[in-house]
Amino acid sequence: MDEIEVSLTGSGRGPRSEVLAVGGGNSCETVRSLLPRGLLNSCPAGVASCPASSCPFQSPRWPRLTLLESVLLLGPRPTPSAMEFSELIRTGGAQAKLLRGPEVPPLHGTLCVTGHHLLLSPGPQATSDLWLLLLRSVDSIEKRVSGDSGTITLRCKDLRVLQLDIEGVEATRDIARSIEALSSLESVITSFPFFYRPKGLRLGDAWHFHPPERYYKRVARETNAWRLSEVNEDFSLCPSYPRAVIVPRAVDDDALACCARFRQGGRFPVLSYHHAPSGTVLLRSSQPLTGPQKRRCAEDEELLWAVLAGARPGARGFILDTRSAQAAKQARMTGGGTEARAAYPGWKRLHRPLERGRPLQESFVRLVEACGYLAQSTDCWRSRLEACHWLGHVKEALSTACLAAQAVEREGACVLVHGAEGTDSTLLVTSLAQLILDPSSRTVAGFQELVEREWIQACFCAGPARTFRGSPGQGVANSDR
Repeated sequence: MDEIEVSLTGSGRGPRSEVLAVGGGNSCETVRSLLPRGLLNSCPAGVASCPASSCPFQSPRWPRLTLLESVLLLGPRPTPSAMEFSELIRTGGAQAKLLRGPEVPPLHGTLCVTGHHLLLSPGPQATSDLWLLLLRSVDSIEKRVSGDSGTITLRCKDLRVLQLDIEGVEATRDIARSIEALSSLESVITSFPFFYRPKGLRLGDAWHFHPPERYYKRVARETNAWRLSEVNEDFSLCPSYPRAVIVPRAVDDDALACCARFRQGGRFPVLSYHHAPSGTVLLRSSQPLTGPQKRRCAEDEELLWAVLAGARPGARGFILDTRSAQAAKQARMTGGGTEARAAYPGWKRLHRPLERGRPLQESFVRLVEACGYLAQSTDCWRSRLEACHWLGHVKEALSTACLAAQAVEREGACVLVHGAEGTDSTLLVTSLAQLILDPSSRTVAGFQELVEREWIQACFCAGPARTFRGSPGQGVANSDR
């Protein structure tokens, strides 16, 4: 397979460098047809200027071109992982019409599939810019074939619904297969940020943007009952926690290691938020592994006792379980469970079940479908909205967060939030509760810090960030995702 590199400009975003993998006798003239209107500036093979008769990549067919988007903004040559994208791209391009909604005019042009994007060039006489869609934003794809053409409907994660009317049945099938394969790659390191290389970019250590040490300094100014522990420095204790966590000062690292073994996934109770006005805290963890034998862990019990001892005198605690009582009881049969009341004096357990997993996803899909029906009456819209139950899920999440915030602010109590894994529903409650309690979290900078602290560092990119450096391609091991 031959390669040519071209410099692209468009949409006012500056130059980009694309590597085109040309196979099967494809010509540079094809590149000119696919990327017209001055998008081609220069090319080592002379794509922008050489006539088709002297083109080094003569082609008897058009447009069997594989466009491999592996380098942007004058980056390096394609890596072996980038070259693997070419195996998933089944067609180089096809004529298509893009429908983006009733209020947006359709866009006609040549559609190409790249390693990370759908690209539609409207043609040399069009006034609109090159259209791009990040393939990772595609949530689902529907394909219909009729006669000698086909239609692909893309439902995106940002609620957009896009329709592509494509000439040719085979081209429709090939493009649909390519989108399905490229939009569902499991390895995180194949995603676009790992191939995005702006000219002059100097990557720093992202962990220093909002590190745990920064929030701990804020807590330390308000109380001395907590300390910053680096017990998880190598991620061996809990792969989904950051290197440093805030824990009660009275609990040493050896006790924390025992607590981690007693909690699912090693997610032992850690500080999520310290509420200075009441001197109480919000914590998060996963479920205890009590099992059918109702096992206990003295170190875990000591940790929660130390939480109350470090709060204001006479403080009590609430364990807010985001599962139903029945679900928590069933979890005990498979090794999970709840905190026994006798083992954790001063703590009271409350169950506030929040939907998660497939039922929540299906509810969201029905919400998107309801939003897609434009020619409907108000009564029909309300009926569809009610039938999807999405607003019910939102209400339950907000009510649970309000309960946690009320316990901290008005009751002067400490609150531990967990479900089974202690990820999605747990972090949703702790994040919303902080938005209610902490005015700084409602600022732009404070919200950025909240998202990084509660979601990125505390769940989705703590352990996996280490995996990128050590064992690429393993992805995020998280059942709640």
